[in-house]
Formats: sequence, structure tokens, C-alpha cells
Amino acid sequence: MIKWPTEWYALCDFWEARRARIVQRGRAFQIAAMAAGVAWVAAKVLAPSAAKFAFFAALFFGCCFAATLGYLIAQRAEFRRRSRAAQDAGRAAARQAEEQRPPDPGQCLDTPAGVRSVSSFDLSIEIPEPIVLPASPMGTLTFHPGTTLFHLTLDKEPTVPEGRDPYDPKALRVSSVVIDSQGTAWRTDTFIDPSELTGELEPPRAERGNVKFWSEVPDTWRSAMEDRVILREVVSLIDSRERFQMPVGALTLTVFNKYQGPTIDCALLRHQEDPSDRRLVVRCSNMIYEQAKDADGTEIAQGVDQVTFGYLLDAAELLPILSPQTHYRSLEEWDEADDGSGPVFRSTAEISPGAPQPNVQFTPNESV
Repeated sequence: MIKWPTEWYALCDFWEARRARIVQRGRAFQIAAMAAGVAWVAAKVLAPSAAKFAFFAALFFGCCFAATLGYLIAQRAEFRRRSRAAQDAGRAAARQAEEQRPPDPGQCLDTPAGVRSVSSFDLSIEIPEPIVLPASPMGTLTFHPGTTLFHLTLDKEPTVPEGRDPYDPKALRVSSVVIDSQGTAWRTDTFIDPSELTGELEPPRAERGNVKFWSEVPDTWRSAMEDRVILREVVSLIDSRERFQMPVGALTLTVFNKYQGPTIDCALLRHQEDPSDRRLVVRCSNMIYEQAKDADGTEIAQGVDQVTFGYLLDAAELLPILSPQTHYRSLEEWDEADDGSGPVFRSTAEISPGAPQPNVQFTPNESV
């Protein structure tokens, strides 16, 4: 995740250090010039002959050099002390401000009181054409056209692989369970990139006007984020290097998707007992825009600013059977591959809600 306050402090410290070094060197040159003048006059007065003049000049110059060097060392030590004190004070102030900041009405960071997490939900989709996927043990699972009910679970990657930056985006685990026509439950666990949740923030979808400022979202969205949270604090990375115009409410924002590090929360828009509603509420914070204009084209804000957006996402976009190229079978494949290899369904004895789906059939390899 991009730590903007930390980067800002580091930039300020860098330029402050550059300025302090220039000031120190200027003062040192002034002292050296004054000392050299005093040494030359003293040598002239005390030593008329050339030999004595050279001796006294070398003596005075050596003393001046030692004094200047000592001054620079003392100033550098003092600067380091003040710099460390300023950094510590800045970090302490930032932590204090973060702790005292009032929470967002829909914020769900550490499962606060009154917030209920939904671990999984039912998802009903219409399959337009036959889909054949590998199944274990030794067979295939065929999804014929028709309405099919899935049991879907989204979760953050449980562990961070060794050697990976803990602030890098982590894969999302997608668990899909379906019951075939014979009553057997089949499950597949795949991994997707968190950027699959941010499609509404990239063109051409970002130009449709579906994104809202979180301060302007309907109450039903806020209620969903308070009662039916699925994912909390998912860190993504948007780095398509595209600059575009995105309508948000009554404004048009200029957005440059370079090193964008949004933090994402997801919730069910409606209760999980209604499988016909597949929409998820997505809250995307720490997004940055460059410029804002009103409906008349008048510029009302310029410069980098951070905002929180909200939009709706069709959960069917996350199903592995509909977009196998975005799903990976393992974390290693997610780290290394450009395109996913798709899901593999495995029979499971776990109890899954819902009735058998007549359009889902398992075919053993021996009978193919």
C-alpha cells in the first residue's frame, strides 16, 4: 500500500537536509575566508622575512582549518539530532491524528461492535451456453444453459509468501460450491487479483458515471457496509498509466491511474437470502485525482487529493466459470503467470445450501 504521509515526510526531510548542508557550507566558507585574512595580516605584521611569514601563515591556516572542521562536525551532529527529533514528532503527531480521527459510519476495520461479517453467500446466474471444466476425480463437470445456483466465498490471502513486500497487493481467494444433478457438491478454490474489484475505476467503465463519492451514496449502500460486509481493507494496485475524465456526481474528475493504491471494502447490497440480487457494494478509499470541474467546465479544484468512491459490482464477474483467464489455481501461479489456468472442481463432503442443479452434470473420463 502506498504510504503517502510517510513519502511526504521523507521528501520534506530530503529538501531540509539539502538546505541545511548549503547553509553550513556557506558559513564554513565565510569563516575560512575571514580566518585566511586574519592569518595573512598577522603573518605580515609578525614576520617581515619570507621564512617566518611562511611559518606563521602555515600555523594560522592550520588552526583555522581545524576550527572550521570542528564547526562543521558540530553543526552536522546538531542537524542530525534536530532532524531525528522532528521526524519523531511528525510521526507521533500523525499517529495521534489517526487515532483521534472519527470513524467512517461504514468503516469496518477491526470488526467493531455492531458490524456483522458475511463469510459466504448464494449467487444465482444464467449460463448462456455449455461450459465444460475439469473435475477431480478424473472427469468433467458440464454446466448446461440455464439458471445455476452457486455458494460463493471471498477471502483475503491468509498468509504473505516469504520475500514479498507486506504492502504489495495480496491475492483474493474465491471458493465456489455447486451441487450437480446427482446431489454431489463440487468445490473449486481459485485466486484472483484484487484489481478485479476496481474495474469501475478504469476506462471505459469509469466514463459511464456509475461511480459516486462515498459521502453521497444511498443509505442502502451504507447499511450494507455496516451489516453485510464480505471483505475488509483489501489493498489493490492500479497502474495502467491512463489519464481520463471520470464523471462523479455533479463533477468531472481528471484521474491518472499511476501507482494508485486504493483500499477496498465489499458488502452484499441485499440480504444473502435473496440470491437473485448479485450486486456488491464496493467502497474504494485512498484514490487520487488531479483536477475537478463542475458541470459548466469551471475548474473548482486542482492538485492531488484523496477521496473515497463507492459503486456497485456484479458478483458474477468474480465467478471462475465465467472468467477463467482471471483465476489462478495457486498463489505461485498468481505470482508468475499473466493469465490464469481456470478452475478445477473437486468433490467435497461439506454441506452446501441449495438444491441439486439439474443443468450441472458430472461425467467420468471412462464414459467419455
